[in-house]
Amino acid sequence: MSWEIENITYNQSYSKGIRLITNFPFDCFFDVFKLHDWHRVIDMAIQEGGFQLEGVVGIIYFKTLDWHDINIAGIIFPEDSVMARFVLESPAIEATMKKVDFEMMLLEFSKKLLKLHQNNDTLPENWVNTMEDRLKLLEDKLQNYA
Repeated sequence: MSWEIENITYNQSYSKGIRLITNFPFDCFFDVFKLHDWHRVIDMAIQEGGFQLEGVVGIIYFKTLDWHDINIAGIIFPEDSVMARFVLESPAIEATMKKVDFEMMLLEFSKKLLKLHQNNDTLPENWVNTMEDRLKLLEDKLQNYA
């Protein structure tokens, strides 16, 4: 899956200053999550936990699937992948990508966020340190794939 990170002009409705250009719904997930809590997205990838934002868009790791997900909801995808799910419409829109590709995309996007916002005084006081810590953990995880 191809992707790129695009710089955009700051405005009231979009505070990140960058956006991810890739297949829907992965791009939607990156768009809707708030900047001040971005470390939670990185934590989700490090722990391989599922994450859903307000029941609309989410990222699902294989190990978080349970019996109901597989047998009732019919959610199934390869173990080495993640799924992005957009459930505002029926049926849900789903896409998968390799876990390592998703995490590399997340790492690059997050590094750009950190660089762009390292002097942003509207963010929590420890935001930069928290982001640096989480990025190091994600980099370490990605090293283990090699």
